[in-house]
Amino acid sequence: SDILIIASDIDETVALSEVNNTQKLLGENVLHSALLIDAGHYHYVPIGCEIRVCVGNLSIDEATNFTNVTILTFLAQMLNWPNSYDYEMPKRDYVIWRV
Repeated sequence: SDILIIASDIDETVALSEVNNTQKLLGENVLHSALLIDAGHYHYVPIGCEIRVCVGNLSIDEATNFTNVTILTFLAQMLNWPNSYDYEMPKRDYVIWRV
């Protein structure tokens, strides 16, 4: 099965080393792996930052937009939506694509 991983460099809930180990175990099943820079665990879901304090300086709006576009592109390609392969994973200054 095909897998997308989105992680953050200062995640206070899931250590990056744990993400790295999981990615290594999943091997070639990981099609895309993105690392958000200067972001914490709750940057992926805006309500998380409202309930808990977010660490890092990455804007919640930027993190949410990136996550939404990335997941939509990934799912469109997995479901073979028409022209979905014309889209690339989003490139941002605050993201390192590891796969």
